[in-house]
Amino acid sequence: MREYLNAFELYTLKLIIKNQNLVLYSFLSKELTKNVKDKREKERIQKRLHKTVNRLVEKNIIESIRINERERLLKVADPMRTLDLKMLSHARNPYEDTLMLKIEKINEVLEENKHLKALLPQHPRQHTEFFRVTRAYYLRSFDKITKEDLREITASFERYILDISDKILLFRDDENNYFYMRYKSRFTNVKEAMRRYEKLKAIVESASQQYDEAVFLTITIPPCFPPKVAMWILRFIFHRIKALCRKIYNKTIPHLCVIEPQNNLNPHLHAILFNIPYIMPKKQLTIYLRNKLIAFLEKMGDHYKTTINRRADDKTIEALNRYGKKLLKRFLKYEKKLISRRSKKKREGYTGLINWITKIKKDNDNNFVFENEPPDSRDKQKPTQHDGGLMRVVDYVAFYSSYAVSQAIKTTKDPYRKQPKELAFYFFMRLSFYTYTKSLYKSKRKEFTSGFEFVGAFRLDDVQDLINF
Repeated sequence: MREYLNAFELYTLKLIIKNQNLVLYSFLSKELTKNVKDKREKERIQKRLHKTVNRLVEKNIIESIRINERERLLKVADPMRTLDLKMLSHARNPYEDTLMLKIEKINEVLEENKHLKALLPQHPRQHTEFFRVTRAYYLRSFDKITKEDLREITASFERYILDISDKILLFRDDENNYFYMRYKSRFTNVKEAMRRYEKLKAIVESASQQYDEAVFLTITIPPCFPPKVAMWILRFIFHRIKALCRKIYNKTIPHLCVIEPQNNLNPHLHAILFNIPYIMPKKQLTIYLRNKLIAFLEKMGDHYKTTINRRADDKTIEALNRYGKKLLKRFLKYEKKLISRRSKKKREGYTGLINWITKIKKDNDNNFVFENEPPDSRDKQKPTQHDGGLMRVVDYVAFYSSYAVSQAIKTTKDPYRKQPKELAFYFFMRLSFYTYTKSLYKSKRKEFTSGFEFVGAFRLDDVQDLINF
């Protein structure tokens, strides 16, 4: 099996090579934690460094010479082999053979079942990391994704972060002069992450000024569906809820939606429906949506053509209808198994697609608060909120947006740091942190500079001679 270095191993090795292939362990520890103020974060990095150094010693990439009980000297064991490993890690293909084998098997499946390509991302310009990780895992249901798979998905996200951290966007004007701007991402650029967070807060504030009532609900689908189908179902179910509200109240219902990952990256959706006090009892709504889900799976190909790809041919539609019926059997089997398991433990039966539904009201400060807080609200609560007051809705739905801001700040300081799987989820699923009705927030009109042609994304060193500074 070929050897590759992960992001942290590569950075550790870079520090050793940078210091004439000879460095003290304490120097590495100080260098990696010099910009970290949090004590727990420092301890986490030091533990990771200890494991990384031991791993590099086991691979005979570096040698460790013990000086005393607390100190040791590290040096490169074989400079030529180290250079080869470093080049491999920079080659934008840092996958282990196991992942490459998964991709080869998926390609074989796609040759026999070409209709399954509809379940893969169809974007014309895809990052290499995104393309390969989706190829490996997009045809697998979430309940089949293991902890090792989660580590591989997160590692792919780390490589993506490293790749874009030193990239620029190159433009050309009519006179053939080249200009550039820094590559911005919500994962690496603090201003971009903060802009999205502030926008979400502004949306909720705008809604609180326009409306006095709302309904909050959480939609959770079983993890027995592949990622693409899971997102189709979530959107389909939410649209059915909106259609039901329009039918009941005879008006358009503005909304705010936030999609979040569970432990196995299975998505669930938090939605706020403004300007309505009530939908229907939870049990009745669950049965209604279950019937809609079954109808969707029975004719998944027809729904695919109607709402997703109107150019889909008849063969693809028929094949997706057959595949949808297979997924329906899988869903009914999973549902039956879950009901049986809950009954043995003397718990409430299968709760269905609606995990939580509650009314939203206003407090004395004119903020939206939950009438009945969601079960996981205490995990997302601010440390200062200890007086027993109801949790603000904006604090709950903006949890991952604010989390992205804090992680972007850390990534800006150290792009080689270990990335959390929660943010890897948004990269893997290619999702926004939230969606909303345009009437809730009017974006400022952007002023575009004309006369420039986009050339592509490059590293600054590769195109330095072309750029006007």
